[in-house]
Parts: sequence; C-alpha cells; structure tokens
Amino acid sequence: MFKLIHAFVVCLMLAVGLARADTSQLLLVERSFEALRQSAAALDKGDSAQARRLLDDIKGSAETLRRSAEGFGQQAAVAADRREAEARELTARITETFRAEQAADQEIQGLEARITDLNTQLNQANATRDQLVAQAAVHAQEVRMRQECKAHFMEGIFYSGECWRLSFADVFAHRWINLNNEIESNRLQRNDIETARWKLREQVSAQLASLGETRARKAELETRRGALEQQVSTLRAAVVSLSDAALFWTDTVTLIDSSIASIDTLQQGLQLLAKRAGATAPAPVFDRYDQEVVRSLEDTLKDFARTLDDRSSILLTP
Repeated sequence: MFKLIHAFVVCLMLAVGLARADTSQLLLVERSFEALRQSAAALDKGDSAQARRLLDDIKGSAETLRRSAEGFGQQAAVAADRREAEARELTARITETFRAEQAADQEIQGLEARITDLNTQLNQANATRDQLVAQAAVHAQEVRMRQECKAHFMEGIFYSGECWRLSFADVFAHRWINLNNEIESNRLQRNDIETARWKLREQVSAQLASLGETRARKAELETRRGALEQQVSTLRAAVVSLSDAALFWTDTVTLIDSSIASIDTLQQGLQLLAKRAGATAPAPVFDRYDQEVVRSLEDTLKDFARTLDDRSSILLTP
C-alpha cells in the first residue's frame, strides 16, 4: 500500500511538473543529445571552451530528464508489482473455476451414466411389454374362442377341443387377471423409468448450462490474466529502459560537473555517452502494452518524451 501511495504521489508530482514545464520533454531530449554531439565536435576542433559552454547549457535539462526517468521508473516498478499481484489473484480464481469445471464434468458424466442405465432398464421393460402384449393377443383369441364355444353349447367338445380346455373358467380367469396385473406393473415400471430419466436429463441440461457459464468465466479470467501479464512484461521493460535513461543522464551531469577533467578525459566521456546513446536493445513502446521494438537508447528516450508531451504514455495512466 505504501508503494502504491508513493507511486501515486510521484506520478502526480511528475504530471504537475510536466504541465508547468515551459519546454516539452521531447525538445529537452533533442537539445541535450544535439549539445552532446556539438560538444564532441568542438573538442575535435580543439575548442574546449565552446565544448564546456554547450555542456553547461544542458546541465539543467539533463537533471530534469534524470528526475523524470527516475520518477517514472519507480512508478513503472510499482505498477508492475501491482499488476503481478492482480495476475496472481486471477490465477487463484482461474484454478478455483477450473476445479468447478472439473466437478461439473464429473457430475454430468455420473448423470449420463445413470441415464444410460435407465435406457437399458427401459429397453428391457419394453421387451417385457412386447412379450406381455403377445400373451394378451393369445388370451384375446381364447376369449373369442370361449364366446364361440358358448354360442355352440349344445355341440360341446365336439365343436372344438379348445372348448374343453377353456371350460375351466376359474383357471382361465386367474391367468387373465395375472396377465393384466403384469401388464399394469410393466406400465408403471416404464413410467417410473421414463420419469426418472426425464428428471436426470433436466439435471444434465442445468449442469451443462452451468458448465458453459463456468467455462466462459474461466476464459474471461484467462484473457484478463493474459492482458495483465503483457502489461507486467511491458512495465518491467520500461523499468529497465528508464533505469538506463536515469543512469545516462546522471553520468551526463557528472561529466558536466567534472571541471577538473582534462580535455582527453572529457572527450573520452563524451565518446562513451555517444556509444551508450547509440547502443540498440529491445525497448517498450510507451503508449501501448502490446508492442516492443529494438532501437537505440536515444530513440527510446525520444519516444518516451513524445508520449509524455502528448499525454499518451501508459505511465500517465493511474
């Protein structure tokens, strides 16, 4: 929390300082680098007095640029830490969501297994129903035969041998009652199975809807985490670039303040600064998080200054 408050204060002070500045940051950077080059050229011509005047003229600018680089570098570091913490929190939520997704998957698999078992039971019940229907057809034929036997009562068993068999009314009645009971029991069994299967399918539908929401939530969290990780990477790169910048301007001021330095020492110092300014390295694009370029330190500092001037820098966003 202290780091966050400190970063906010630094950002506010820098923003106020930039707003009050009479000269743009980009102009300060361009003038400073041009003065370094002109000073080196003056030394090559043996004009050390002109070289020192040029350096003295940019001392204030170099100090301003150093403070700016240090301040925004600290802010970038704090912002990166904060986003890393947010990414870790999202990772925990993603893990929790993933576990919920797995639990829902297992629940759906269990429900579908029960539905498969009920399908098997229903197929068996339907097969039993078909058998009972076949038996009922036989009994219906026997009923018709009994009616014919009654219609030819005087002929008795001479009309048909079936009349003798079917004359045992009690036996026939019991068979018919038992068959009807089995048919009714089978119907109730199939109804229970279909009701249970319907309820399970409703549960599967609800679980699938919940699973879809869980997966969508996890995808959203992963997208947010990916964006945060990209921001962390860019901010860490900004910390490195701004640290290099702060050190560059610190060394520039130190060189300017070294009044006892010989011409050779001053010339060597300017050459080293020129070499560092021209050295290329991967650097962030300060007005967006999703791009990185390889360029010189001088070009990086100019781009950073430009984004401060036009207020497009990612480091000006709270």
